[in-house]
Amino acid sequence: MMRKISIGSRPIYSWQNSYHVSIDPAVFSAIDRAIADRMHPHPLFPKVHAIIFHESDLTTAWHLMSLMTATITSLEINIEQIQDIDGRLLGMQTVLASMQTRCPSLNDFTVAYNRSNAMDELLPHFTHGLLGMQALTHLDISAFLIYTPTLIEISSIPHLKRLSFNVNGLNMHDIPSNIHFPTLFKCSIYGEQKFAALEFIRALTTSSFIQLDIFLDLPFTPDDIHQILPSLLPCQFTIKHINIQWWLDPDRGINLDDSDYISGITLAPLLEFSHLENFELSTLSSFHGIDDTFISKLALSCPNLVHLDLGSRGVVNFPMNTTLASLVMLANHCRLLQNIGLYFDCCTIQSWITKDIQCNNATTHLSVGCSTIQTSDINTMAKFLSRLFPNLTRIDFRRNSNDADSDDESSDANSEQVHRRWDLVFTKVKSYRD
Repeated sequence: MMRKISIGSRPIYSWQNSYHVSIDPAVFSAIDRAIADRMHPHPLFPKVHAIIFHESDLTTAWHLMSLMTATITSLEINIEQIQDIDGRLLGMQTVLASMQTRCPSLNDFTVAYNRSNAMDELLPHFTHGLLGMQALTHLDISAFLIYTPTLIEISSIPHLKRLSFNVNGLNMHDIPSNIHFPTLFKCSIYGEQKFAALEFIRALTTSSFIQLDIFLDLPFTPDDIHQILPSLLPCQFTIKHINIQWWLDPDRGINLDDSDYISGITLAPLLEFSHLENFELSTLSSFHGIDDTFISKLALSCPNLVHLDLGSRGVVNFPMNTTLASLVMLANHCRLLQNIGLYFDCCTIQSWITKDIQCNNATTHLSVGCSTIQTSDINTMAKFLSRLFPNLTRIDFRRNSNDADSDDESSDANSEQVHRRWDLVFTKVKSYRD
C-alpha cells in the first residue's frame, strides 16, 4: 500500500524504498490527460499521505498541485531556482497559497529554498497558506529564508508544536520584546546570525516549552551561553532538552584567549533546571573552568539527566579541573544517564582502584574528548570503568581542536597514541565484562 511518494528524485537511503515511490516525470502526462478528460487525477494515488517534491526542469509546482489533496498529512518541497519568466514563481506562489484549502489535514510541512531572490514574492503567499491551518503541528523552514515579520506571523499558527527555522533573514533590531508561541514545545534554530538568535530566545515565550536546539555556523562565547540559559528560566519546570552546537570543523586550528573559558558561573543557571534530561554544549570556548565541585552540584540538581555533553567534541585547554570524581558523581546521582561527554584528568586513576564505587547500569556511551591517559594506566582505567559502567558499549576519543593547526608532527603522533590507548581501554573493558 503506497503511503509516501517522492517526485523528482530517487530515495537517498535504501531502506526508504519500502514506502517511497519515485514518480517518473512521464507520469504527469497521464495526469494532464486525466485533467483534460475531466477525470479527477487523484484516484491515480488514492492512498498517498506524504509527498516529497523536488522541483526541476521536468517537475514543476503545477505538477505538485495536481497531487495535493485532503489526504496529505506530510509535504516536503525542495525548490532549486525560481524564475518568473517561465511561470515557476507563479506556480510556487499558487502552491503555497492554496495549502490551506487543498491540504486541510497537513500536520508536517517542510520547504527548502536557500536563495534570497524571489523571497519578497513568496513570503506573503507562504504565510497566507499556513496561518489558518488547524492541523499543522510541525514546520521546518531551516533552509528557507524568512524575515522578522514572517516569524511573528508564524507564531499565530494555532497548534504549532515543532518549529525549525533559519535566522539568516532576521534583523535583530526588528525582533520585538515578546513573541508568544502558545503551543510550541520544540524549537530548532539554524544559521549564522548569532545575535538575532539570541534576541529571539530572549523574546520567546511559550507555556509548554520542552526542547531548544541551536545549530549555528558561528561560535558561542561564554557570555552568549550566560545570556541563553537565564532566558530559558521561565521554562525551568517544563524544559527537558537544551542543545547548543557550533558546527565547527574539528580539524580547523583554533586560537583561544586564556580568559575565554566556560566556568561554573557561566553554567550556573543549569542548576535551576531540575527536570533537565539532555544538555549538550559545543562552543569555541574551553571548559577548563568547570571542576568537580560544579559537576557534583549539577548531578544533584539534575538527577533526570539522560544525555550530558560538556564540549567533548570541541576545544580544551589543559590542565583540566574535572577528574574521575566527576564521573563517579554523575554515575551515583544520575541513574538514568546513558551518554556522558566530558573531559577529565586521569592522573588520579590509581587511587580509585581500591575504592568502593556504585555502578550505573544505564550508561552505555562515554565520550572522553581529548582526555589523555598513560600507557601504564590502561589496565587500571579499564577495571575502573567496567566497575562504574558495566554496560558500556562505546568510548569515543577526539583530537584537541586547539592543536589542529599545529605543524608539530610529534603533536599528531601523540594524539594518535592517546587514541590507541583509549581503544585498548575499551577492549579491556569488554574483556572484563565478558
